[in-house]
Amino acid sequence: ASVLTPWSAFRFAPYLRLLLLTHHSRQLRTQLATVRRVLKPLAGVGIVLVAFVCFCAWVGMLLYGGHSDEGSQKLPNFGETAWQLTILLTTCNFPDVMMPAYTSSRSAILFFGAFLLIGTLFLLNLILAVVVNAHKEQVEAVQQSTTAFRERSLRQAYLILQAGGARGGEA
Repeated sequence: ASVLTPWSAFRFAPYLRLLLLTHHSRQLRTQLATVRRVLKPLAGVGIVLVAFVCFCAWVGMLLYGGHSDEGSQKLPNFGETAWQLTILLTTCNFPDVMMPAYTSSRSAILFFGAFLLIGTLFLLNLILAVVVNAHKEQVEAVQQSTTAFRERSLRQAYLILQAGGARGGEA
């Protein structure tokens, strides 16, 4: 019997299939290039979002971190606090993160409410707007290049047909 090591348990086939699919699908390569170009405008807004979460994690850790059993349960250190607030920003676990702090102090709703209002209603919508706008610009650029290529090809075909007709090579 053989012993499974991390390398023997690793399978390359799914990744090779993905590479083959990417290699053989021109539409997929075009879409991946579009996604790559969309990431550049998204970087600035992403940095603002990360800075907002880090700032709120620092404030939340100072306010609710180690002062009570409830606060140290969900917000024990900076990394865990930032992770919990990132998950809270998606509203995936909305009341779970804030309830320990809220049960000990009703004023916690001010911190968590402000975090959710600014993050969800402003920053996430800003990210969505940047992605949609950048994707729209990329699609328009691809359409313009396709139209320009088609016009050049038709012009060249017309010149070839015109040159053939002038030589008397009509069918």
